[in-house]
Amino acid sequence: LAALAQATQVLLPATGLPGRWAGRKQFVVLDTHFGLGHRFLATWDAWRHDPLRCEHLHFVAVAPQLPTPADLEQAHAASPLHELAGLMLQAWPPSTRNVHALDLDEGGRVQLLLAVGEPARVLASLRLQADAVFLGDGCEPGPARALKALGRLAAAGAVLASACATASERAGLLTAGFAPADFKPDTGRSQAAQ
Repeated sequence: LAALAQATQVLLPATGLPGRWAGRKQFVVLDTHFGLGHRFLATWDAWRHDPLRCEHLHFVAVAPQLPTPADLEQAHAASPLHELAGLMLQAWPPSTRNVHALDLDEGGRVQLLLAVGEPARVLASLRLQADAVFLGDGCEPGPARALKALGRLAAAGAVLASACATASERAGLLTAGFAPADFKPDTGRSQAAQ
């Protein structure tokens, strides 16, 4: 549950959620590393419990490979969000390198878009404008071309949050058009896109 706590206590607040999506028609979150889905589930749960939520939540997650349903079941068996995890699993796609769209909640008002493949290549191929970016576990994507892609994918006023970032990645994010904010070891870091 450490990953879920990180999402709810660090990443969501660092990106100003749920407040930033209030009253909007749609809100796009880009997660550079899907992992076992904790950040998605935390975001979906926050959306469900917010009476001022956006009409449509689009969560785009990059994954080098999809976790297996068994891995997801095990990871979320004792989670407080096991019900949402079960709904996600019901729509889980086959394990192929592709883009998979999962329409969830209230006829697709929440969409999970899983982009499977090598992160830097996937980020370079995406076409979206993210309002919030979660820099994934281990501070993926790392390579300069991936950080540059994040700058292209960020909408005006987008906020990026990470639980860790190296000095070179922070420099790369600056070059990509992000303005620095508070950087402290092992805490959420947020940066607003210029």
